[in-house]
Amino acid sequence: MSDAVSALSGVEFQGIARVEEHGLVGMITIRGDFSSKAFAKAVSDATGCDLPKLRSHNAGNEGRVLAWMSPDELLLI
Repeated sequence: MSDAVSALSGVEFQGIARVEEHGLVGMITIRGDFSSKAFAKAVSDATGCDLPKLRSHNAGNEGRVLAWMSPDELLLI
């Protein structure tokens, strides 16, 4: 398995705004029926985040964020 590397290698910029690398972050796509109580409970139990509302996101524990992507798709960061 290859080692994870950053595209920016720690480069940062200070100007009107400061832009810096956050570090390596993983993303997982989750798809399902948002109206299903079983799906909502399973996602909440696994991620520590409630299902987000339309075009929104919810933060959970340990820095996790669950974001709405489409009517049947979530993104766990």
